[in-house]
Amino acid sequence: MSTRCPVCRKPVDISKDNPWRPFCCKRCRIIDFGEWMDEKRKIAGADAAPLGKADDLFETRDVLVAD
Repeated sequence: MSTRCPVCRKPVDISKDNPWRPFCCKRCRIIDFGEWMDEKRKIAGADAAPLGKADDLFETRDVLVAD
């Protein structure tokens, strides 16, 4: 079975014999990972709620632990 590499679009064998599947090589796999880390790629959906200050988290924990 074959498909195209998501990075360079070369034909790729997606069998278990290809250690880089679904990529054609290690280079394309690393490029893809870098794009995710730089947030050039992301899963569509609503943005996550902004995180509060660390102090807010401790206050909430103290209330829950006190009971």
